Amino acid sequence: MLSRRQPPGSALSMRATLAILFLTSFLFGSISIWRVHRKYLRDLGGWGIYDGDDAPLLDGEWLPEAPEVGATGRMRLRRNREKGRRKSNVKTKQKMEKPRPSTNENANAKQNRVYCMVPFIWTPSALPTYHDIHASWGKRCDILRFFIDPVIGDPDVGFYNMTEISEVIAAKDKGMMLPEDDVVILHDMRRPWHTCNSESEDNKNERFGNCRNIFEKVWRMIVFTARNGADEAEWFVKVDADTFLFPDHVGPFVESKKWSHEEHHYFGHVLNHRVSDRGVSIVAGGAVFFSRATLLAGADAFRNMPMDKGDEEEDGTCRDAYTGTEEVVTAACLKEHSGIIAEPALDPDGREEVMIYQVDNLIDYNRTEQGEWWFWEGKKKFPCHDDGDCIADLPLAFHHYKNSKDFLNFEKEFYGSVMKGEDDGTLFRSKDGKLFSRRWPGDLNRQHRYFERVRGAMKAAKSETKKEDHIALQIEKEVKQSNRLERTLLPKKEKQSTIRGHNQISQSTKSQAKKEHSSTNIPHNNRVYCMVPFIWT
Repeated sequence: MLSRRQPPGSALSMRATLAILFLTSFLFGSISIWRVHRKYLRDLGGWGIYDGDDAPLLDGEWLPEAPEVGATGRMRLRRNREKGRRKSNVKTKQKMEKPRPSTNENANAKQNRVYCMVPFIWTPSALPTYHDIHASWGKRCDILRFFIDPVIGDPDVGFYNMTEISEVIAAKDKGMMLPEDDVVILHDMRRPWHTCNSESEDNKNERFGNCRNIFEKVWRMIVFTARNGADEAEWFVKVDADTFLFPDHVGPFVESKKWSHEEHHYFGHVLNHRVSDRGVSIVAGGAVFFSRATLLAGADAFRNMPMDKGDEEEDGTCRDAYTGTEEVVTAACLKEHSGIIAEPALDPDGREEVMIYQVDNLIDYNRTEQGEWWFWEGKKKFPCHDDGDCIADLPLAFHHYKNSKDFLNFEKEFYGSVMKGEDDGTLFRSKDGKLFSRRWPGDLNRQHRYFERVRGAMKAAKSETKKEDHIALQIEKEVKQSNRLERTLLPKKEKQSTIRGHNQISQSTKSQAKKEHSSTNIPHNNRVYCMVPFIWT
């Protein structure tokens, strides 16, 4: 009988074939699982999972060690870029992928861009404010970002930690609105806002939202922005969620002061009542403005401040603190680190650009009648302090509006139907025929006079901007004509250097025109046009 013995090597070939089939099946199975995983996460709003060295840590190398979150340890999440996302000219210098901010289309063309930073809590009761900010002043920020704790929700829908993928999925299944693309989750927050012990027997809200973590949120927000958005704007403002901001007034204000974003400027409504016990003047927290240089200096100060007494109240020094306000420590850090002190945002008549209380309240303030209490303490005296109504015609911010629907009312007053004099059927008309976006509290006649002054100043500022743009266009046109003429007259070797020179002139024409126009002392109705008879040889 003939033997059926297999030829040498056939058994080895069989094993190799089986191994290849097994590895191929494993590879295709892994790819399929990953595709399903990616698709499911995309349905959750574009979240991706990162851990270890690739986690989007916020300066984790210098922060205290955080306790583990859950049995599986600490996980990191970040937003992936969606298709159609706007192209950015900013190159990120760290591994963290930045969330997409709300942006103004013409941001790159502006010279005094404004980056709006809003400390926020992502809870159902706060979401209407988020939407109202977007529908009103937020759309005039060149960059708008909200900064939140990693925990979202409330006692009714539950609390969900966005640092845990399982809780992201649970929040999605519960119907929670997950954070949007212009929301930055500060995953390294050490002080939870939702589970704190009661600080007094009178506090009935011991589980919900009474933890004092605003300073931690603010300093982490500034560090994040300095590392991920410092080149996206020239001016930065920390805005409380109960503030109506005028981002479009920041440029005219800093230009009137002849300030540069490369200089240190920390400004807003300055209060001096903490000088006696803390040694610093502070900028009231409703709207705090920083030049780019100051933002970077502040971030550096926060990175290097002591962290070991974070469970203690602030003491006027630059360190992490368990405190219910951020103003004192921010001022102390800027002063200690870089010698930066608070500058009051005032118009030439000494009127405040930032209102720390509602307009109907501040419009009645009178320094002589009220006396020297903490609001007036240490402030330079101006005639308007005695006359009352010491608030600026081109304001930067109105603070202390707890109902965000008032943001929509201000939008009508200064940008919509009231500004245009059009009754859209939703306006309030006083007995003497004056139009308002609503029945404002207080003296309507005084408020109407003030609102009319604001509207008049805004129209004048807009007209001035148009004049400056027109002058810049005229100069740019003349430069181009001169460029073309010289190309026809100069030898070939000289043409290239001339063209390069005119291109540089063209790029700076607009800023030069603006400076020349703003610095001239000639009234606009007596401008001089110089005509020079000449020979081009």
